[in-house]
Amino acid sequence: MKNLLNKFGIIRLMVGSLKSVVFVMLNLFQHLFYFEKTLKQVQGDTSTIKCTIPNKLNLRIILLIITALLQAGMANAQNEAIRVKDIKEISLDEIGVLDGNSGGLRKHIWHESNRSFMESLLVTMPVKTEPEIRKKLSKLLLLSTATPPRSDKNVVSSVFDIKIKKLALMGDYNNIYRMLSQVPDSRLAEEMHRIYVISFFIANQYIKGCDESENYLKKYPSVFWSKLRVVCNAYNDKKSNVDFDIKLLKEQGHELEKKYQDVVDLFLKKQPDKAKEEWSKIAIKEVLTFPSITMTFPNPQYLFRSPLDKQLVLKWLDTNNKETSDEAKLISGISVFADIDALGTQISIDIWRQFIVYALSKELQIPDYAAYRLLKQTPSNGERILTILHILDREDIQTIPQYLFTQMVYSLNKMGFRREAVWLAQQRLM
Repeated sequence: MKNLLNKFGIIRLMVGSLKSVVFVMLNLFQHLFYFEKTLKQVQGDTSTIKCTIPNKLNLRIILLIITALLQAGMANAQNEAIRVKDIKEISLDEIGVLDGNSGGLRKHIWHESNRSFMESLLVTMPVKTEPEIRKKLSKLLLLSTATPPRSDKNVVSSVFDIKIKKLALMGDYNNIYRMLSQVPDSRLAEEMHRIYVISFFIANQYIKGCDESENYLKKYPSVFWSKLRVVCNAYNDKKSNVDFDIKLLKEQGHELEKKYQDVVDLFLKKQPDKAKEEWSKIAIKEVLTFPSITMTFPNPQYLFRSPLDKQLVLKWLDTNNKETSDEAKLISGISVFADIDALGTQISIDIWRQFIVYALSKELQIPDYAAYRLLKQTPSNGERILTILHILDREDIQTIPQYLFTQMVYSLNKMGFRREAVWLAQQRLM
């Protein structure tokens, strides 16, 4: 409806501009054309009007003025359309710093993806930047302007928040700033500014982090910023300021927790490396919390094509009901559905997604066969990249089964990451 109103507004403004142009044209012709009126007082004769056509210079002037007026009218219409568009229509989850024309991924990388599945993969996405292939894929996924799948839940976790937190864990404060600067302050929660500042400390940029935290201390009344000032004064070896700030906190009814005090003491004792290590752990726990992944074990609503399919699934469900470990249930389920798949009945991609989310919710390794089927069946490049990043997080990629390894190389090449596909293929030869 809003888009229709915007288009109607543009048309209305263009019509108004054209009316102005016509009015100006009439006035110009009135001044530039001159008329010679001769009246003959002859019985039965009427008046005759002689019109002299203007020269080429006059016509050129008229055309230039008309063109300028039309351009001005169009500009006004476009500006008005931008003003009419409500800024709240901007989706935070689509914000990025790279698009398809600037080296980013395509806007529709989440095409036909499942929102819950996408969030589960993103929340648990490893943030290690070695080897280079992982750093590149991670940054592209986090920085690209893309439209995430719609949620079927009443409460929607923000993909934008998750991306910002992942960038903070990488210490990428430059891109965090670039992304936050695209959002009006009125829509930014204090949490986002906390994450922005914390990313400086994670990146070992303490001077910048302390300067920024001092600015936000003036803006927010939260005790978080006061505690941050104590840590910064300790980092700068200003013991008198530390004592004053701690005293001020007590007067305000707050205490400096032991974990903060330990970091302060380490800085004052000239043990900066250990202090920074401890402070990074605290900062991450204080700010970088992610939505929990909750997933019940897959309960397949499956259209059985043969008695054997049904027999295998019922056997697995019977095993699943017994008291077995989460990992045993997962292995059993994957085995059953892999057997059905091998018999020629293609399993729905949603079943494989369920198995993967279940594994992630139990902090288990993504099942090899489920990952293989997902890479083959999903239409979403975003899902492919996240799945590959999870698999590459294994301690030894040489343990990846050949069928899954080959599919990973093929998927990278298909998505246009040819150099990365070659690098990965070479790892098998080493």
